[in-house]
Amino acid sequence: HWAHGKRPVSEVYLKSILLDILGGLESMYAAGLVHCDLKPGNIMQFTCPGRDQGIWKLIDFDCACKTGQPVRGLTLDYCAPEVLHATRAGKSLMATHALDMFSCGQIIHWMASTTPIWGEEEATDAVMTHILCQDSEFPISSSTFAQLPVYHLVVELLRKDPAKRLTLKALQKKSYFRSTLDTRVVSDLLKERLAIEDIDTDEDEEGGAGTATIPEEDNSIFINFSRYVCHRGLRRVWSTNGWGRQISYDILVEALKNYLTVDTAALEALNEFMDEFLPRSSEKGSSTATGDPVTIERVNQAFPKIASKCQLGDWILHQVHLKSQSRIYMIRLARQEIEKYLEGRPVYYLCCGSSLKITTDCMKSALKSLDSLSDVDISIHLRILEVMDMIGYSGPAEDEEEELRMLVRFNDEATKLSKKCASFVIYPGEEENTAMRKRIHNWIESWTKWRSKVLKTDSKLKPNNISKAWMIWAGTNDTGEAEKFSQETEILQEEYSKYKGTEIGERYEKAFSGDVPSMLWLGEAYMDGDRGLEENRPLYYLWFLRAAIQNDSKALTYYGIATKAKYAWRLLTAAGRNFDEEKVEGIFQEAADAGSILGFYGLMICNIQRNDQEKVMLYGEACLNAGHLRCYPDLISSLLQHDTSDEQKRQSDYAKAHEYCMILKNHPDLHHLPKKTEWAIESLYEEKEYLSLDSNLRYYLGLIYYWGLGVPQDREEAVKQWEMIEMGEDIRILESLAYCYITGEGKEQDVKRGMDLLLESKGHLTDQGSIALAFLHSRAVHTERDGAEALDKSNFLRRRYYGRAAFLEGRLYEEGLGMEQSWVRAVGIYERFGKESDMCRVALARLRLVGHGCKKDVEWAVNVFQDCSAPGIPSGRQTLATFFWYKWWCDDMSGNLEAQVSLGMCMIKGEGVKKDVEAGLELWKGASARGSGEAHLCLYKAYSQGEWADVDLNKAMEHLEGAANLDDPVGMYLYAEELLDRDEELARAIALLEKSLQYSCHQARRIYVRALLKRGQEGDKELVVFRLREWVELQDGEAMYGLAQYVDDPKEALVLLHRSWGMGVSRALPKLAEAYEKGLGVEIDQEQARRYRIRWFHLSH
Repeated sequence: HWAHGKRPVSEVYLKSILLDILGGLESMYAAGLVHCDLKPGNIMQFTCPGRDQGIWKLIDFDCACKTGQPVRGLTLDYCAPEVLHATRAGKSLMATHALDMFSCGQIIHWMASTTPIWGEEEATDAVMTHILCQDSEFPISSSTFAQLPVYHLVVELLRKDPAKRLTLKALQKKSYFRSTLDTRVVSDLLKERLAIEDIDTDEDEEGGAGTATIPEEDNSIFINFSRYVCHRGLRRVWSTNGWGRQISYDILVEALKNYLTVDTAALEALNEFMDEFLPRSSEKGSSTATGDPVTIERVNQAFPKIASKCQLGDWILHQVHLKSQSRIYMIRLARQEIEKYLEGRPVYYLCCGSSLKITTDCMKSALKSLDSLSDVDISIHLRILEVMDMIGYSGPAEDEEEELRMLVRFNDEATKLSKKCASFVIYPGEEENTAMRKRIHNWIESWTKWRSKVLKTDSKLKPNNISKAWMIWAGTNDTGEAEKFSQETEILQEEYSKYKGTEIGERYEKAFSGDVPSMLWLGEAYMDGDRGLEENRPLYYLWFLRAAIQNDSKALTYYGIATKAKYAWRLLTAAGRNFDEEKVEGIFQEAADAGSILGFYGLMICNIQRNDQEKVMLYGEACLNAGHLRCYPDLISSLLQHDTSDEQKRQSDYAKAHEYCMILKNHPDLHHLPKKTEWAIESLYEEKEYLSLDSNLRYYLGLIYYWGLGVPQDREEAVKQWEMIEMGEDIRILESLAYCYITGEGKEQDVKRGMDLLLESKGHLTDQGSIALAFLHSRAVHTERDGAEALDKSNFLRRRYYGRAAFLEGRLYEEGLGMEQSWVRAVGIYERFGKESDMCRVALARLRLVGHGCKKDVEWAVNVFQDCSAPGIPSGRQTLATFFWYKWWCDDMSGNLEAQVSLGMCMIKGEGVKKDVEAGLELWKGASARGSGEAHLCLYKAYSQGEWADVDLNKAMEHLEGAANLDDPVGMYLYAEELLDRDEELARAIALLEKSLQYSCHQARRIYVRALLKRGQEGDKELVVFRLREWVELQDGEAMYGLAQYVDDPKEALVLLHRSWGMGVSRALPKLAEAYEKGLGVEIDQEQARRYRIRWFHLSH
């Protein structure tokens, strides 16, 4: 109650309290805290030595919390609207400084206004809630404030939008807290006696700012002196601070610095500007108290009326760099002219093309070097130029900037040379060609002299920045180029002689004379093979080139660079990820606005890339309505790949894609190929993509039937659709068929046929097909198991950011196939590609689950398994040939197999997730049905051991056989061990064991030896010894023990037994004891034999 009865608080007292409050808040914010309950009752006065009024401090921090934490309490009278909104919505609000700033505004209003903010002193909660929740701002009147600046502070602090509220720093910078002027009386007098003018209006009429007589200081408190300041921005500064006819130099500089706070360049130049254009003076009247006074007259000299047309910072920069303005002006002029010249040459010319290329290179290098010719930073150039344009600067005098004027002349001459060379459609003859080359030679010599002069006069310019034209010229010989031009002319003239006297002959004659329509007529006729001419690729290129040199838009379109849509397409496809998306889309939009169907088509492609399906359909339908059938494949592909969590929307997209396929299937132009000229003009694609729509249709129809997207699943029908297209016409279809032949999906299994398709197309496969082939090399599917080949291919594709290749390379490192085994390397690869590849993310989660090569993180791993095991297309991918070969290459539509198997194990064990054995078993069953050998193996263990399910040996054997059939290495060796007891299955058992050994399954070695010995065919014993010696080299203790039984040399056998025991094979102990008892390969030593038998006894019992 410290201020009751004392409100409104006097200005001096009010400012003192507020400064202390702001200081307290500043300390809190520096510590990362928000008070959250600012109100008069939480502000207390304490005694302070040297301060009669004491010091004001914030108290009661019960509701305080760190920035970003939930707000824990509030006082309705002083809380911000967003707190109330969140409370009513039942949500938590995170603490921000804006909450305190609103409360601060409430406190200032309470202290400074004569009227309560709620309209009455004791308002009800309902009234306060109603006002706070309204969209409109508080109805605060300036008439209730004794001090106008305080009113403005309150308005800005009580903004209902937190983003528009004053921040603490902005509040502290307000002139109210910086000014020492006592405004307690002035504001009332001004209101009564003055009609304050709008300080932002330009007074260009006679008697306006800068022309009217400025009153003297007598009775200055009644005069608004800001109206006499010429520059608009400075006028605002003058008015805000309430200055009179003159102001202290230091105060003016400080005010200008505050005004230019965000304008770093102008701020850095301010001191230089003041020293040159508004220096300190020694006028009478300066004193220690007031400092060096600056009058409005002097300010107007530094910031004249003409400067008011530009920003304050721009004028300061212009004046500081006044000596450089002529150079900056000429640099802009040179840039404009050179850019115009370069943009006007899309195609190099036939006559002296190499020499002209040198002139172009010279001008390009000059363009790059222009900025180096100025001392002023390039970022300031535009601002200075803007001021120069505003004040009407018309350029330097004729004797200034000679080097840059010469550069402009060089550009003019290069433009004339280009136009002259462009006029030569046929070879002009050796004499004229030589004369032309001489003119270009002279230009380059002059350029070289200019370059040397510029380098001498400008020490900052590096020699490499300006083209070394004379070096290029010295090595240039146009002889070969002239010969080619002459030969082309002979070819055209010879062709002309065939048709002389005919319409075609007349076209030739006009084309020779420079008639562009005739050039196009001939080019199109040779391209399409009509109008009495046969298709002739070299000839139509020759005529299109000549028309393009004349900058004909249609000819340039055939080259794919002229029309807006074609140009945007080239930007989009040539620049890859670095293209300017906004620029490309803008050009497509311009083309569409001009009625170009290709413009709409380009906009459709842009929106496909950003996954904006609504706009894709909008622009796609516009293309279809205009009869542009070529957009059907893109629309169908977009609908099938659209990433959405809305299952109803997804099914609707699939149905729409199937509808488009049916429309296209029945369209009369499905098999029609347009003329090549029509294709070049009406398509964004290149000539190499000149194909019918049939292959695209069959590919997507196959996908739809294969996955059952919008139609019942029918994989046999999918294969039929793909087999309608001639093999090799569409590589995507070839890869899909290879997949189906290898897996037996929709077609009788024929692994060899599928592998042959891939191997025969090895050099033409897509990235996905190539990595699938690499995977097959790593799995030994109808090829030798070749880790080096698989690693080489996966490493190459991984560098192109192909996630599946990274996954394969990681698995190769895990297995040590083709390189040294390394968990750490595998983890590194998975981490790099985890964001873009679910397969890598799941593989990384599998390793983090157990801590192989990385820190163990069960919770993270389980979250990944849950995310990636769910059906759908979480990453927006959907193609047929996902190549989930066996247990690793999964169908994205049904969830990641490896994730499902791992999640099932976590659920069964209760590791990182609530234990649920039944749910875990169901996951395994689903994964096994989809082709996971690992899931089959898990179910085998469950049913055979009875730990997670009732013992069921029949089911156990079914799943074990399933794992073996899916080439799971452990499953193959375990199933082979079961088959050994059945003589009729011995051959199959050996085949399974051999395949298991290809996957480096160590457990299969002992069973393989047993199987060979049981078979007992000729050479089996020798094979056993050979394989055992191989495994001994791999430091296999069991192999060492086994080989000791077959070697003839007792000493070698003894060494093998010792090594075997050293590797932990305890079965070697009885054999070692026997060797020492009988002296086999060693002297008899009964004591050593006894020790071996005792150790064996303890280990075996």
